[in-house]
Amino acid sequence: MVYVDTSVLAALCANEPMTAAISKWFGSTNDELVSGTWCVTEFASALGLKRRTGQISESESVFAWRTFERKRQFERTGMRMNVA
Repeated sequence: MVYVDTSVLAALCANEPMTAAISKWFGSTNDELVSGTWCVTEFASALGLKRRTGQISESESVFAWRTFERKRQFERTGMRMNVA
């Protein structure tokens, strides 16, 4: 079981310097991935900060949120990431 911090989820869903490396790791790991329930709030906050500071556009923010929601769907079906 591997704990996935919100900063990893942000890099996985939004274009950041570590996105490629994290995406590669995420696609290749067979470990059960877990994250805290607070990651939803933290993720929304991270996107808001990126948006307000001009790091991402509105469309990039929407895309990142949708990507995050799709990855959370895996958790709901028991496939990849569990939110504890």
